[in-house]
Amino acid sequence: MVNTYTLNGDKIWSLESLFKEFAIAVNAPNNYFGTNLTQFDDCLFGGFGLEAPCVIIWENHEISKQHLDSKKLLEYCSEIRQNVEMILADNEQDYDKGYLVEVIQNCDNILKQGLAGELTLFEIT
Repeated sequence: MVNTYTLNGDKIWSLESLFKEFAIAVNAPNNYFGTNLTQFDDCLFGGFGLEAPCVIIWENHEISKQHLDSKKLLEYCSEIRQNVEMILADNEQDYDKGYLVEVIQNCDNILKQGLAGELTLFEIT
């Protein structure tokens, strides 16, 4: 049996609202489906209500796409980049610096595409 989950695009205008609507659609425990894209990805594959195989229907996705534009992508990636730079600057912690540098490089690539209007937050979600 294939499970079907329906998202209401009228209520998705930010990543936070996407996570909330996803949690509602899949009946996630404690209405939690992440607070950033990494956690969202973990929830997709980690038993937070979503049962595979499944079909996800994003009704009124055009409305969400208008809100999750290149500007929102730039804001998101800039915030991630800034947070990672602060972590790298904290020499007290033992982090995988190679991984963090890779995160910054990925953000930079996404930022370039977002600045050029080639990529939106809607497309990467």
